[in-house]
Amino acid sequence: MFHELILLRHAKSAWPVGVRDSQRPLSARGVRSAIRFGEALASRGTKPQTVVISPAERTRATWELVAEHGRIDPGLAVVDPGIYAATWWDVLDVVRELPSDCERALIVGHNPAMEDLAGQLAGPDSEKWAVKDLRTKFPTCAAAYLSSERDWDRWGGQCADLTQLWKPR
Repeated sequence: MFHELILLRHAKSAWPVGVRDSQRPLSARGVRSAIRFGEALASRGTKPQTVVISPAERTRATWELVAEHGRIDPGLAVVDPGIYAATWWDVLDVVRELPSDCERALIVGHNPAMEDLAGQLAGPDSEKWAVKDLRTKFPTCAAAYLSSERDWDRWGGQCADLTQLWKPR
């Protein structure tokens, strides 16, 4: 079975004084970027079957906007506390636990884990421009599209093709 993974870094957040990191809201730019990503998914007809998100306010808000503007059921999301402050290896463990019958999954998390995992998974047949872009900058609300014929539980180093890197600007 063919599997597609979308790794989405949360949209740009605000830094209000006195607000804990986990409770930071999206900035106005972040809201616009999340809406644009949702619209991009809708225009391509791309809908994940499984969504895993960090419990942070900014990842939850990013997902809500993406779901609304991507015409995706917001109830698909499962909150995984392990994605907050995770390493790329922690997020890979989440990938390996995805349901075997899931063809497309979306994970909404934080950097550096999202960028690092995309770089670890991107194999030699990846789009060269996407790999170069990934190495240049993985800004807030960037999304890496990876695909592989391997079962989720067998995903690991350079097992997937980085087919696209979406950036909000």
